[in-house]
Parts: sequence; C-alpha cells; structure tokens
Amino acid sequence: MEQETQTQQVETPPKKPRQARSILKSGQTMADLTVEEQEIQREYFRQKKVESRDRTAVYYVEDWCEYFQVSEEGRALDDYVNKTGNQIVQELGKEITNKRLGWLIVPEAESISRIVRLHRSLEKKFIRTVRFNGVNHEMVGDQFADVMGDDIIKATGQHNLIASPTFSKIYRNVLEELDEKYSDYNNVDSIAVHEELKRLRKLDRQMAKQR
Repeated sequence: MEQETQTQQVETPPKKPRQARSILKSGQTMADLTVEEQEIQREYFRQKKVESRDRTAVYYVEDWCEYFQVSEEGRALDDYVNKTGNQIVQELGKEITNKRLGWLIVPEAESISRIVRLHRSLEKKFIRTVRFNGVNHEMVGDQFADVMGDDIIKATGQHNLIASPTFSKIYRNVLEELDEKYSDYNNVDSIAVHEELKRLRKLDRQMAKQR
C-alpha cells in the first residue's frame, strides 16, 4: 500500500514592522536633503514621536539631538535663545558689525547661547534620558547639564556677562536649578555651582546692609 506523504504547513511568523532610520549626517539639516530623503527622515521622527510618549523609552544621544533639533520644542527654544541673546548683547553694549548674523557674531555669543539655552530647557523641563557610551544619562534640551556648571561660571566671569541685567537673572536661576538637581553628585561642576551660589548670596547680604 502506497503511503501518502503529507506536507506539513509551517506558519510563517509575521514580519516585524521596519524600523525607520535617521539619514541626517552630522552638521546637516532637513534643508540639505532631497524631497525623498526628507520624507524618510520625517518617518523616522514620526516613529520617535510615538516612542517619546512613553517616558521610559531611551534614545541614543545622537538620535535625541537630531529629533529635538527639528521638534516643536526645539524650534521654540531656538527662537527664545535668539531673542534673548540679542537682548543680552544689546545690554552689554556690544556693537553688531554684521546685520545678517546679528548678535551671533560677538565673541560672547557661544557662551550666551549655551547658558540661555540651558536656562530655558530647565524652565520648560525639556529633560530626557539618553544612552551614551553604554550608560544612561540625563539630557536637558540637547546638553548634559550636570557637567556644565564650571564652564558656565568661568565663561560668565571671562566675558563679564553679569553686566547684563537679563543675563544676571538667568545666570542666578540656572545656578539655583543646577544646585537643586545635581548637588549630591559631588563633582567638579556641582561643587563649583554650590560655591558660586554661596558667593552670590554673600554679596546679596552685603548689598542689603548698605541700603
């Protein structure tokens, strides 16, 4: 009797949805991409936006910076930094020699931009956990705030940025926020921030006695 051979049907598991990938290279913006490339990049950002609704999702640092740069929050932050930076430079009495670049041409611009950017990001709580060198870190906006304290204090003194009333207020707020968030880190930056706040508070008391 001839034996029938039955072919067993093996169910093919469903394919996982294709994960979109960023095609932006370092230093590029969306304007540098072709129409087709922009659509690929937008799909990548759409997926990231879905992931961002889950606050436990962790981005790699490069992915987060790329996403934040073109996000609504990132664009609003750029506008705030540009407006506030321009005001600070005017208060410092700096001459604007290039109308196209505006306040960004002055030597103090990079320091002003970083500090104002950090201030607004802390204020708006643009905070995200990212993966960097295999370790999770906290990013504020697109900066590592926990290691900025010493640089902020040195840049402020070097350029005498405190002479601007607008910057002076921002500077104090940033130091207060950093001290509250990172004082227990006990590193160079947290110690520098704590000592600078002590110095400023001492000056406040001295000025109050003179009134």
